[in-house]
Order: sequence, then C-alpha cells, then structure tokens
Amino acid sequence: MENLKKQIQNNTHLFDIYEPEAGHLDRFKSKLHKPKSKKSIYWIISAAAMVLLFFSLSFLFTNNPEWRNLPQLSDISKEYKEAEYFYQVEINDKLTQLETLNCTLITADSSIYKELNVLDQEYINLRRDLVITNYDERIVSAMIHNYQIRISLLESVIKGAREFCY
Repeated sequence: MENLKKQIQNNTHLFDIYEPEAGHLDRFKSKLHKPKSKKSIYWIISAAAMVLLFFSLSFLFTNNPEWRNLPQLSDISKEYKEAEYFYQVEINDKLTQLETLNCTLITADSSIYKELNVLDQEYINLRRDLVITNYDERIVSAMIHNYQIRISLLESVIKGAREFCY
C-alpha cells in the first residue's frame, strides 16, 4: 500500500491533465450559497392533501350504507378473500410509496387521483353488478382486473416520478 502511495505522489503531474471549465468555481459557489427552495413546503402541503383525500374517501366509502352492504370478493370464497386482501395491501403500499416520494409533479388534485376515483367508482358498480348477475364469474374477473389496473397505474406513476423527480 505504501508503494502505491509513493507511486501516486511521485507521478501527480500525470493525474492533473484536465482543467475545469472557465467559471466552474463561481458556479459551484453560487450553488453552494443558493437559498433553499420552497419545494419542501409544497411537498408537505401536497402530502397532507393526499392524506386528507385518502381519509375522506375512506370515510365516504365506509359510512355509505349502500356501499357497505354490497358483496365483496371475500364473500364468494376463501381464495377470493385472499386475492382481495393481497390487492388491497398492494394498492395501499403503492399509495404509501407515492405519498413518500418528494415529487411536486404529484399533488392531491393530479389526474392520478382522479383516475383512481374513477376506478373506485367502477369497482362499486361491479359490486352492484355482482348482485344483479348472481355472482357471475365475468364480474368477478372484472373486479380482479380493476385491482390489477389500479396497481399497474400506481406502479407506472411511481416509476415516472422516480425518473423525473430525482
């Protein structure tokens, strides 16, 4: 190791062949002393708005007696109950990941949440259809597909946010 240190010290002139561009030090100093942006405030506000939106939707759906009385996949069989639980956990995990991203492009009023609300309403309609069709397998498949679409949508938004915000 000492031999390597001596070799480097004796040949430092070979390492210093490139010079930084003109104004490099000035640009570095200006970035160093640049005041912090207000992005962190917007992030906190958007995160709070997303949490508020999540809880308000949860409250709306859990306190709506019509929605509560509709059948769920878990009412059909144990396998569907496990599938429904899996998808709900996945969706909640993706929503948590989305909320923890420090990305100002994603706010509580962004189109992702509007799309998720549309998919939620579609799911409620599928639950109504499940009763009407006497638990038709096509409706069950559509309900599972609805979960898969939500997860896919959230995954693509998370991936895009990671690419553009970091």
